[in-house]
This record gives sequence, C-alpha cells and structure tokens, in this order.
Amino acid sequence: DVRGLDVVLVLDSSGSMAGRPMAALRAGVDALLGQLGPADTVSVVRLDAEPRVLLEDGRGGETTLATFQDALVPNGSTDLEGALRLAYQLAEARVAPDRMARVVLFSDGGANAGNTARDIIAGHAGDARSEGIYLVGVGLGEGFDDSMLDAVTDVGKGAYLFVDGPAEAQRMFEERFVQLLELAALDVQVQLDLPPQWQLIVFHGEEVSGDPAEVQPQNLAPSDQMVFNQLVGTCDPAGVDGGEAIIVRVE
Repeated sequence: DVRGLDVVLVLDSSGSMAGRPMAALRAGVDALLGQLGPADTVSVVRLDAEPRVLLEDGRGGETTLATFQDALVPNGSTDLEGALRLAYQLAEARVAPDRMARVVLFSDGGANAGNTARDIIAGHAGDARSEGIYLVGVGLGEGFDDSMLDAVTDVGKGAYLFVDGPAEAQRMFEERFVQLLELAALDVQVQLDLPPQWQLIVFHGEEVSGDPAEVQPQNLAPSDQMVFNQLVGTCDPAGVDGGEAIIVRVE
C-alpha cells in the first residue's frame, strides 16, 4: 500500500561516469522503473555541463530505460546546480498532500555541491512537521567520492546509499524500493539520561550534544533503524550499587 509516487531522476552523465559507474546507473534506473505502477510518474534530468530534461511526466509501468538511455553517454563536466534546479521545478509542479515527491540523484560524486545547490534543496525539503520533496542520493562506482552526496542528502532529508555495480544497484531498487522512498516517522530524536556521576565517554554516530537544538532530527523509512554505539562510565565506580537507571527516550 505505497502512496502514489512522483519521482524525478537526476542522472550523472559526465565524463567520469564512463564504464562501471554508468553500468550501475542504468541497472539501478531500470530496476526503479520496474517498480512503478500506473499511479506513478517519472521525469528525467541529465546531469552534465548543460543539464536538460530528457523526460517529463512519463507514466509508471509504461516508461522504460530504452525511452532515454541513448542520451546517457558520459561526456564533459557537471553543473549540479542547474540539474537540481530543473529537477525541483519538475517535482514541485506535481506536489500533492497524498503523494510522495522525490528527487533521486545518481552520481559518482564528481560534481561540486556548492552552497547554491544546497539552498535549492533546503528550500523544498519541508520542515520538521511536514514532508517535502526529499532527495535520495545513489553513489556509484569504485572511485566514488561521497562528500557531495553526503552533503546534499543531509539537506534533502532523503536516503543515501552506495552501489558498487549493476547487480547491487538492481537489488537495492527491487528489494528496498519502499524503504528508500517511503516515510514512516518524521523528526525523530533520541535522548539518553544518565545518573549523577555518569558521563558519555565515547560516541559513534553523526551528532551528539547536551543541547537538543544542536542535533538534527532524522526521518525514518519503513523498517528503518537507528543504531548508536556508545561507551558510558562513572567517575565513582565504588559508589555503583546497581540501582542507577540509564533512560533512553525517543521523541
């Protein structure tokens, strides 16, 4: 029972995508298109030196990779800002409260995610209490640079995944299609309350702070999970009687 989906694919066709990255891109796009139904729409933007729309409002179940794959020839440099601007224009035209609006960026990370690009994404991502147009990032290829996709998916509030080849790309968009695109919970924060004399010694995760305002809330997909690996300790081991409570709150 997945909601109707309006998806805009941003496909990196710059020179660095030649070979294995492009093969993975095509496999992932082919698998994603295979999951769409008649209630869904798909648009495609080519990301290169001069971004352009390859497809607008194609129908789910009817649109295939063959519709636009001849235009996916790696060549030249990248204009990420221009491609995202086109993608969000297409996505915004179809936004509806009962549907998912998603931009899916396939790239080897070679594009430069400047401040302007992040501003474009943030302006459409929605706030803590409302869903917006979320950006899903798909990293491709053995030489993948994750700095760009890590930055844009943080701002865009969408999933971020890496695929190393065609088989993995196809598996991710077939088996994890709903988890990558659908939403289960907004604005999730986890709070750890320690007894007196206890402290957090080591934390493995993206953000931690004593001030909730300094930790960015997360959105969770169906069957998603948040894992925190941390070491806590007390400055008075002799005083530990086993009665102290360590409390975890999820909001």
